[in-house]
Amino acid sequence: MSDTGLSYNLSVNFRLTSNAPPLPLTTSDVRAAFEDVYVVLNNLSNAFVTLAGASPRNRSEWPLLSGSSSTLLTSNTNRLYVEASEIIAYGDIINLTNVAGLLRVQLANAVDNTRPADGFCSSSTGIAVGEVGEVILAHGVLPASGLTPGQRYYLSTTNGIMSNVPAVAAGNIEQYLGVAISSTAMYFNSGYWIQH
Repeated sequence: MSDTGLSYNLSVNFRLTSNAPPLPLTTSDVRAAFEDVYVVLNNLSNAFVTLAGASPRNRSEWPLLSGSSSTLLTSNTNRLYVEASEIIAYGDIINLTNVAGLLRVQLANAVDNTRPADGFCSSSTGIAVGEVGEVILAHGVLPASGLTPGQRYYLSTTNGIMSNVPAVAAGNIEQYLGVAISSTAMYFNSGYWIQH
């Protein structure tokens, strides 16, 4: 491999050298090369997780990430780790809120304009009050059951729930949440809402 003179500003050290090991190779040269390849692959894997959000973060890291925007990267799948101000179940529709100056998550509903949908709970065990959990913001694939493929779904007036009928009573907000892509998955895409 020749040095092309290109320079990259990466926060990940891949330990790649400009030149291959000299010939003839000894056993220790081969071992060192394999060790370097292993480190490169490990660093590349960590880069996909840390910088591109290709995978959820380890549960043990969630409290450290609570309220941090560091997981909301351009290439991320919109993961945010945040503390719950009420009990939230897996798949519940959520709203981000301010509690005493801190970002918290609560259940969304369409009763009025105080709890519009911002995303959904992706923590498989849900989130207990005062615990930190993972939520997906804006868009993603929401696992659910009993869906009708092709059906559009909206935020319900019941906390954390979606409905195939928009809320249109006086004072309610009408917020489109997405479309079912199968009986067990919905393409979630929360966005703007209107108040009746």
